[in-house]
Amino acid sequence: MMKNSSVLTQEFDLLLLPLEGNDNHQLSNKVFDNLPNNLLDKNRIEKQLQKLLCQTEEESEDQELSLEELEDLEGGLGLVDAMVSSSILMVIATQSLGLMGDSMTAMGKSQMRDGLNAAINADLELVRHNVSDWARSTTTDGQLTYDPDKGACDAGTLATALLADANSGLTGGSSQVSLDNAPNKLQGVTINRTISVDPSNSNLLRISYSTDGGSINVEQNASMITPAQGWCA
Repeated sequence: MMKNSSVLTQEFDLLLLPLEGNDNHQLSNKVFDNLPNNLLDKNRIEKQLQKLLCQTEEESEDQELSLEELEDLEGGLGLVDAMVSSSILMVIATQSLGLMGDSMTAMGKSQMRDGLNAAINADLELVRHNVSDWARSTTTDGQLTYDPDKGACDAGTLATALLADANSGLTGGSSQVSLDNAPNKLQGVTINRTISVDPSNSNLLRISYSTDGGSINVEQNASMITPAQGWCA
């Protein structure tokens, strides 16, 4: 079964009104001459045009809007604005990641430095314990006393005598501090320890620490004198 279809057509007259900077918004003679015969009422057309333009006159004026008025404005970002905003956001994010990476690296080095200093201080306490125990003895009533070598006391060479004593637990020269119980990040670092007699005072021990094999360098120096010196006659 066929259905009849109807086509509706309608014609429109398009009027182009040039803007010639006339504040009165009046029709020019050229436009008026081109109007159809049914639109020859020039006064009526000008009044309608004036009314229409007055309604949109504020669009060409500069006004300051309050925050409340700005919130009422509707609109959105265009494609260019969105692309520029995204580019700026990417730059900021990249810089933030770089700063975060630098912070993590600095934190890692700080933790390594703290770990190395802790290992050095622990070894230094062991050295101090051996120095304080050298030539120590007790009296019959349990009082702590020291009995250093009289010759070393007279010659002022107690530090030399301490390093030469096999029972002191200390030897002169260089050795390495054990890092077997240290965290994994410190396993590739070597701590070198050097014990020597002070050249200007043979009663004084000098202990030096230095590191190698890591991304940071740690150095510590200490001087010790044996408590046995106080018992020299």
